[in-house]
Amino acid sequence: MAFMSGLWNSIVGGNEKEVNWNEFATLYLDSRLKYFSVSEIDKEASPIVYAEAHKITFNKTGLGLNYTPLNFVTIFHIDTRKEDNRDGTVSIKYDPREEGVHELYVKYNGEHVQGSPYKFHVDSISSGYVTAYGPGLVSGVSGEPSLFTISTKGAGSGGLSMAVEGPSKAEITCHDNKDGTVSVSYLPTAPGEYKVSVRFGDKHIKGSPFTAKVTGEGRKRNQISVGSCSEVTLPGKISDNDIRSLNASIQKMGVHIQNSPFNITVLDQEVGDAKKVKVSGTALKEGKTHSENTFTVDTRNAGYGGLSLSIEGPSKAEIQCADSKDGVLAISYKPTEPGYYIVNLKFADHHVEGSPFTVKVTGEGSNRQREKIQRQRDPAPLTEVGTNCKLTFKMPGITSFDLAATVTSPGGVSEDAEIQEVEDGLYSVHFVPKELGVHTVSVKYREIHIPGSPFQFTVGPLRDSGAHLVKAGGGGLERGEAGRFNEFNVWTREAGAGQLAISLEGPSKAEIDFKDRKDGSCDVSYKVDEPGEYRIGLKFNEQHIPDSPFKVYISPAVGDAHLLEVAQFPDSAQVDKPTQFYIRLNGAKGSLDGRVVSPSGKTDDCFIQNIDGDQYSIRFMPRENGVHNINVKFNGVHIPASPLRIKVGKDDADPAAVHAHGPGLGTVKTGAKTDLIIDTCNAGAGILAVTMDGPSRVAMDCTDVDEGYKVRYTPLSPGFYYMSIKYNGHHIVGSPFKVEAIAHYTSPLRGSEPTPS
Repeated sequence: MAFMSGLWNSIVGGNEKEVNWNEFATLYLDSRLKYFSVSEIDKEASPIVYAEAHKITFNKTGLGLNYTPLNFVTIFHIDTRKEDNRDGTVSIKYDPREEGVHELYVKYNGEHVQGSPYKFHVDSISSGYVTAYGPGLVSGVSGEPSLFTISTKGAGSGGLSMAVEGPSKAEITCHDNKDGTVSVSYLPTAPGEYKVSVRFGDKHIKGSPFTAKVTGEGRKRNQISVGSCSEVTLPGKISDNDIRSLNASIQKMGVHIQNSPFNITVLDQEVGDAKKVKVSGTALKEGKTHSENTFTVDTRNAGYGGLSLSIEGPSKAEIQCADSKDGVLAISYKPTEPGYYIVNLKFADHHVEGSPFTVKVTGEGSNRQREKIQRQRDPAPLTEVGTNCKLTFKMPGITSFDLAATVTSPGGVSEDAEIQEVEDGLYSVHFVPKELGVHTVSVKYREIHIPGSPFQFTVGPLRDSGAHLVKAGGGGLERGEAGRFNEFNVWTREAGAGQLAISLEGPSKAEIDFKDRKDGSCDVSYKVDEPGEYRIGLKFNEQHIPDSPFKVYISPAVGDAHLLEVAQFPDSAQVDKPTQFYIRLNGAKGSLDGRVVSPSGKTDDCFIQNIDGDQYSIRFMPRENGVHNINVKFNGVHIPASPLRIKVGKDDADPAAVHAHGPGLGTVKTGAKTDLIIDTCNAGAGILAVTMDGPSRVAMDCTDVDEGYKVRYTPLSPGFYYMSIKYNGHHIVGSPFKVEAIAHYTSPLRGSEPTPS
């Protein structure tokens, strides 16, 4: 600083003049050599060696220095102004141009001053809006955490409050992400409809209160009831007149005796009061599998009433109750599977204090059985320009007339592809490429992408390999039926050679079958005997593929549900207009149920009406555009065609038309911001989701640009990161992208040892 002041005084002739750093930048613009820090926007901080300062000229007059200064200074990211406070301190002011986390580096002679770099979050004025998004605002499963995120970026100051109302108490937890967002989790303990309220500044945000439909599918329940009655001692010898003043009913063989009912006086302390019941024991908070988890219920001061207990969770817990006859009960439960359990404890038909209780059970599952197979995958045959390229998939229960495929070249040219039926339920897409590189293959059934589509297909040598390039899809990864084979596809072509491991874990042992199609794809089928929740793990070279492990609920055997047929199912539907189709029972006996799930995850009941004998109509009213799923069950089991999918309105969102490019998809440096562009111009209206997994948490923000969206992120630790980019729930071509972050070093002098930044 002293050198700068002396230099400035020599230039202006000793007259003091208050200037800012921008003026210094202008002062030495013509010299092309700087000797002091200047403000430059969006430039990476890096040390600079300034030599030959004696050649800097001002008004064609040399400075007359007879030495070469070696001052290390830093280029700042933001526009700054320096003010000398005349007391040995300097004030630095800045005008931020964007929201988010900023870092300010302050160095003296090349070294950080104490506390540097400084981190702070920049918000706009309070003209912004608070928004909330996430699956927990539309659906959930009882006993499992429901998650959503609240963004307060641009909202200014104000109090944030949340509430969840519904059939059960739901414990809410929040985590401040320090980037203008809050992660929220709540745990519903019973199925039903929940109202999630989010307020900012005592006002509901847009969409609040949200309605979330919580289901209890796959959970098991057990309950007991312990009766209690009032014992009244009638004083002395009771006359007929005394009995007439009591209130009691005495019946003989279902017929009141003479003068029944009678009047009986009940004291206040004899009336059952659930608030006076005392419960104690750690088993109401945590438990162990295969162990008796015991807690105590004290009803001595609660009057008379019946006690009822129910436990719901991943397994049916055995319940034992020991009554000491003095109003104190020891209750134990013995679960066989780990997970969250809901304990409902009622006295005199009212919940006791704290009920329902949420219990986290840990330990090994007794009947969790695991089956695993491994298969070596050879590299797929290399394809070249002008050769016939083939992609196969299995999709039983459909016809080829409803299938369509297109191929988009690296140059952006799209052409229709031919689809052939190889055998029953097995189809192949054929095309002849005209250029090398990554092609996009879109396969649609009734104008809706099939599971796994759009596909990446490289013509020529593969550019990358690994588990992140393996795809899997099919009905067997979404749901299944006990006692029959459930199928799905695995495509390993783009991943190169390696070992594919398939594991299945659940209540019963699985039989797994594998068929190699010799073209970089395979068909996997499995059969289990017991219904319940299963996990299917898919690994390639010991690494999980995207979205693995898959959680699949296996329903009981279909039974008569296989007799049901769907008739007159429409090709499309319109918003706010009733849509209907028909179900023929064909002699099956039971109850029919239908629910429609919208693209946003909202669930609504279908209206079911008997038309004639065995034929029923199912009608629903779509409220939004996009692909809807209609779940049709018979006696609680999905019919063979369920879930039925229908396209509502103009849903032109196409993940195959979304492309990503930029330095953020290549090799990046730790601690340095990097960005990429996600081009959605030709993809239609849809929901873009970007997530990143890796060695450390990654700060990420997204802004609108002409091409679509600009995503900027900063990795903090070296290693490999995987960026998933989904559009309307589908991976775009190339997603997840593999990004390598390397440690960021700077070298202050040529030839010197590198020093961590």
